[in-house]
Amino acid sequence: ATFGDNATVACHDWAALSLWFLGRAAESLERARRALELAEQPARAYSRATARAQMATLHACRGEPAETRRWAEATIDAARDRGFAYRVAMGRVLRGWAQAAEGDPDGVQEIACALRASRATGAHLEDPLYLALLADADLRTGAPDAGLAAVDEALEIAARERAHYYDAELLRLRGELLLA
Repeated sequence: ATFGDNATVACHDWAALSLWFLGRAAESLERARRALELAEQPARAYSRATARAQMATLHACRGEPAETRRWAEATIDAARDRGFAYRVAMGRVLRGWAQAAEGDPDGVQEIACALRASRATGAHLEDPLYLALLADADLRTGAPDAGLAAVDEALEIAARERAHYYDAELLRLRGELLLA
């Protein structure tokens, strides 16, 4: 609210992620697109950055690095100009995951730096997601022990903060990392 977040845009953003987690992929993308459309009004700069970040998140959940990178870059551009440090950090986390998913090991470092920047803003709700992206990047770059540490940290945070929305993916990642 401090930055002028629009409730309608935010509701569409969260509905998009909720629909994704319910297995309704097509409806999820439609809701995310609706949020983007609504956020394009000039007075909705913060909502525009948020809607772009949620679109990048959705594409990361879908395992689509090119689209994730595209929307992460759009998030960073929209947020940097207005000084929305948290959204810049979120965009960088997502961009780092896309880098790693496309075979660039520097993506792991980008995620780690962006996670520190995110935490410096005081926000922690998305930490389980960010740590899952870090764990996935670690897996992709051949560092399963680091990935397991990230998953353990994420599950600990989720339990403490009651941020359980990403637990299923964290547990799936733990299995993949143990196999590696």
